Amino acid sequence: MEKIGKIITTHSVSKGISKELEASRICFYAKEASIGEFDVISFKGGVLTILAENPIVAQEIQMKSAETIKKINQKIGSDLVDRIRFEIR
Repeated sequence: MEKIGKIITTHSVSKGISKELEASRICFYAKEASIGEFDVISFKGGVLTILAENPIVAQEIQMKSAETIKKINQKIGSDLVDRIRFEIR
């Protein structure tokens, strides 16, 4: 019996939606890593875009961005997130 993760991966590649599935996984793990500090907007081309409440919060998150990127990449098992881009509410 095949694992559900393998089945989903196989079918997403055959349907041409593997990048979207990957971006969704990255956004999920980023939201998990955020512990309520920010909202996740999107992931594309190695750039994770997040929404911060104000410039001060964005600066605090930026100071921890290397640690956040490392956590997310460890969760997904690959170095796909290169940097974080910030948007202010």
